[in-house]
Amino acid sequence: MPGSEMEEHISSVIEAAVALVDDGDRDDEAGNDGSTGTTTNDKSAPCEKLSPEEVAEEIENIIYLRAGAAVEQLERADPRDRWRHTGEPPPTIEPAHSAPRPYRTPQSTIDAFFYVVRLDDPARLAAWLDDHPQDAPFLPKLLDGK
Repeated sequence: MPGSEMEEHISSVIEAAVALVDDGDRDDEAGNDGSTGTTTNDKSAPCEKLSPEEVAEEIENIIYLRAGAAVEQLERADPRDRWRHTGEPPPTIEPAHSAPRPYRTPQSTIDAFFYVVRLDDPARLAAWLDDHPQDAPFLPKLLDGK
């Protein structure tokens, strides 16, 4: 629904709601129960009379239409979603390929290495280094730094 048509529709619904309220006030003043829905001196009702439920339904429809228009506006502004409204093919999403990270000795392994060194048992240190072949070239360099 284009903007001007929607605004006309909103105005129509609001006028109907106002007319409904006005009719209820006039009926109360005249002592009528309001069951007929019309009065003889009705000047303010350019559209049909709506029940309160119909007014509420129309207002809900307006809310949904406006929300839909807002979502569409946001999607058109985003290149990832624009294709849903323009007929363009969806953009291709290429996964980011990163080089594998080089191996880094975990801190817990470094701490365990220093523990074994403090035991002052060369046989146990040699066996421990044999159990950690990826870390064996790096760990002795730490001893040179201390």
